[in-house]
Formats: sequence, C-alpha cells, structure tokens
Amino acid sequence: MAIPMKVWKSREKRRLDITPKKYGICSNPRICIDRCSFTLHSETLLKNIMGNKREFKKELFEKWKKYVVQMYDDKGATHGLHFPLMKFEGEEIAWIKISLREPHIAKTYVNFIKWYRMENNIPKPDYGFFDTNFLPLHMNDNEKILRDFSILYPEITWGLKKSYINILKKLELCPEDINVFDISIKADSIEVPVEFLHRDIAEYEYLTDKAKGTTIVKYNDFTRTTYINKKLKSYKSQLKFYQKAPGIARMELTFHKEFAKSFDENGTPGYLQGEIRRLIDVVLNDYGLSLDGIQPIKLSNDELISEFARDYNVDESLMKALIFAPSLDITFNRDNSSLRRKLVSKGFIEKDRLGKGYVRTSKLEFLRLAFKQYEICICGTLMEENSLNFEITCPKCGEIRLSGTELSKKE
Repeated sequence: MAIPMKVWKSREKRRLDITPKKYGICSNPRICIDRCSFTLHSETLLKNIMGNKREFKKELFEKWKKYVVQMYDDKGATHGLHFPLMKFEGEEIAWIKISLREPHIAKTYVNFIKWYRMENNIPKPDYGFFDTNFLPLHMNDNEKILRDFSILYPEITWGLKKSYINILKKLELCPEDINVFDISIKADSIEVPVEFLHRDIAEYEYLTDKAKGTTIVKYNDFTRTTYINKKLKSYKSQLKFYQKAPGIARMELTFHKEFAKSFDENGTPGYLQGEIRRLIDVVLNDYGLSLDGIQPIKLSNDELISEFARDYNVDESLMKALIFAPSLDITFNRDNSSLRRKLVSKGFIEKDRLGKGYVRTSKLEFLRLAFKQYEICICGTLMEENSLNFEITCPKCGEIRLSGTELSKKE
C-alpha cells in the first residue's frame, strides 16, 4: 500500500522536544538553608580600640600555635585561632576563627543541612553525584522543612554568639562581665537551595535562555551545573542550577551583603520564612524569572525513559541523569559508594583502562544514542537511517520505520 509523500517526508526523527511544554505545577519546591558564613564582634571591644593602635596578641599566637590559621578581619589579612564548634560524621559542620588582632573579630561557618540531619537523626543519603549535603528525596513535607530551618537559624546564631564570648573569656581577651547581648553577628553569605523533587535538570535547561544573566557558565559533568550571574561585582546574589542527586533538581541562590544581612537572627520563624521567600522573588525578578514561572518542560521521550528504568530496575530520575549528562564525571567516595556499586552492577559504568576512574559502558552509550536521533528496534538493535527514502532499518531483524512510525516487518 502506497504511503502519501506528505506523511512520511514531513515527520521528524525522534528527538528531545526542547519546546517548553509545562506539565505538573512545581508551586511548592523544597526550600531550606544550607552553608552560611557570619562575622561576629564585641561592641565593648570595638569601643575600646577607638582612636588607639590595634594590638596583635603575639603571646597567644605562641601559646595556641597549633590552632593558628591565616584569616581576614576588617583590616585585611592577619592570623587567628581556628576552633571547631560542631563535628558530625567526621566533618566540621561548624567552626569559628578569631582574629588575634584587636578587637578580635570572628569569622564563622555553619552547614545548616548537616546540622539539621544531626539534630533529627536523618540518615546520610549516599546517592549524591558530588557530596551528601542534601536531605533525602523522600522528605517532601516542604512547608514543615522551611519552618524547621526558620526555627533552627536563630537558635544556631544565638549559639554562635555564646561560643564566641566563651572563647574570648577563655583566652582572656574580654572582661568577665561581658554577656551575649554585647555580641553582634552579621551574615556574610547564605545559601538557599530551592529543590524540585522527582525532577531532572534537563527539564529546566530552557531557563538558561530565558534568564537575563550577563554571564552563563556550564559544566558538562553529571551535575550539569549552570551559573547565571550578573557582571556587576556589587551584585548581592548568585544563581546556580544543577542536579544534586537523582530526582533532586536544585536551584541554588547565594545571598551576599545586604541580602544576607536581612536574615535577622532576632526575627521570628514566621518572619524568616517570609523573608526567605521574598528574597528568592527579588533575585529571580532581577534575572527575569519567577518562582511560579520555573516549571519543568515535557520531554518527548518520557515514556521511553520510564520503560528503560523499569527494564533495568533503577529509579527513573537516575536513568534521566545517566542519559542526559554530557559527560561522566562523578566523584566517588565512601559517602556515595552504594551509587557506584549500583551503577557497576547494572552495567552502566566500568573502570577505565588505567583503573583510576570510571567510564560509561557500551550499554549506557547505546541508551544515550537512543535519545538523540536514533531508534532502537524491538529486538534491541540500534536501527540504521536511510536518508534517501526517509526510512530507518534494523540490520538484525529487518524492521522498517518511518521517523518512529512502524511500517512493516520484512519476513
């Protein structure tokens, strides 16, 4: 039976549809607070040096030499003392550096996600593409999570003040009658992850064209990280999109300067929740985006991806990451060793020739080809294209298709 020319000549090959077709509504992404840095100082010590030469405590440098590190205070480079404030899973998740130069300003760092996991006995996720600094995928009570972090933030900043003043007293750098209300704390940078669960970053790639960023930097590893930034050095925020783990597409905003300062440690949890959402809206608006407008696009091969995921008994989100990542670049360590074992056991990765890293197997490359401009026959063979008659043919069983539409099967 003759096939009308206009039917098969006008059909395109199967490929990813990059036209943004929204599906689902991600109106409630998972928002929390991640890594933060702060500056602390004592109002009393600051007043004491007004108009005086700022002394460097050389005797403390000699006495506490094993804690000495280089750091920056308000006058620039100097030396200070580094003390861990909290350790979790063999890592310092909070620390403080106190300048040995008067008025002994302190710089501190806190990993809020790991602190939250520690306080709530949340097991460490072991399937991240780079690290384990995220909440497990199944934790999806997003309103509760944002409220919990809004409560945790003032608790930790209050604790930082107490730790700072206790160390100052132990080092005999301040009067004994100074209390915590004498200490001022200022946020220098605050990371706020906005996570779209059960999604892949490939579903948001169109945002790099839509965003009004003046510089865009992309990395072709498994995370597929994209930085969208203003050229202005004075700009107070940074925007980043990447795949944190299978099923977790993360938009990360880092607030600096005035944006970071608006995280008032004395505010109520309700105020902080509202302020986080307000700052997200302000920054996204500067890039020509909005939180409600950041929706996933429909990938034309979703159904086929689901089939492969079921066939190989892997999570659909992991299958998407394996297929769409431009290059295989995963940092394997003891934190995500189970991910490595899973990928090896499924035949997706193998040791390279030097035995130092991992590369894709032919099986995985075969799957990746299927989602570009090729078809896979029902017998499992990669079909070959005949551009002269707009056909693709299976070299093994002889099946013929026209741009993905089955015609006949040769006997």
